Amino acid sequence: MLPVKYPFRGRVAIITGASSGIGEALARECASRGGKVVLAARSAAKIEALAREISAAGRGDALAVATDVTQPDQVRRLLDAAEHHWGRVDLFVNNAGFGVWGPIEKLPMELIRENFETNVFAALDCAQAAIPSLRRARGCLVNIESVAALRGLPLAGAYAATKHALHAFSECLRAELAADGIRVLSVCPGIISTHFHENRKQIGPRTETGPDWLAMPVEKCARQIARAIETGRRQVIITWHGWFLALAQRIAPRILDRLIAANYRRLVRVVEPSASRKTP
Repeated sequence: MLPVKYPFRGRVAIITGASSGIGEALARECASRGGKVVLAARSAAKIEALAREISAAGRGDALAVATDVTQPDQVRRLLDAAEHHWGRVDLFVNNAGFGVWGPIEKLPMELIRENFETNVFAALDCAQAAIPSLRRARGCLVNIESVAALRGLPLAGAYAATKHALHAFSECLRAELAADGIRVLSVCPGIISTHFHENRKQIGPRTETGPDWLAMPVEKCARQIARAIETGRRQVIITWHGWFLALAQRIAPRILDRLIAANYRRLVRVVEPSASRKTP
């Protein structure tokens, strides 16, 4: 097991998208390891309740700051609140985002732009805003990406493109910020047990992304992310099927193309007749 190089105890972590899913679980995990967490999300009620839960459980201190990451003034206010409350920011987790699902041919361009606005441009704006604080603390920037950043998948074309872009920014930032002592971690989860797929913006009939047994519990995902931060990893792929997909893309991309195309054709055949039966 890799040694702990970057313990959470006493460090201040800002987590966007902290009202649910990976962000919520990661906030609990960071606090349980002795970190001080700043919870950022649009839903003030949810993150305030989470902050109270963390404090009441004796897991650490938590600050809730309602934030829409697509609004630059709110992002600056978030950083200011953390600096004012604790005097530093050691860790910034870019987790806010949403999914878009549907064939690229039929996706409205405004929906693709909206996906890029949240998943890419807002994350980049957060990174730019956080870098001065992270430079002073010699801290860590964490970008929650996806295995879709390593291999695009049908029906997830827009979402995969946003995660490819974020992954490229991570690689560039890792080199640009190394001399300042800022580490950049790329997190590439596979299917995780959250409400992500239920909340995605859907074009066309709803399809399943995989059987329930494939989904990793979100708490386990959060532990793996925390461990990757502590041990100074540059990238972590979460779930065994995520590892398989990344490996297959590297060593046998043409075979993977055929397998994915065949599965897509099967998926379309299964979904479209059932959708037509539901049409009045």
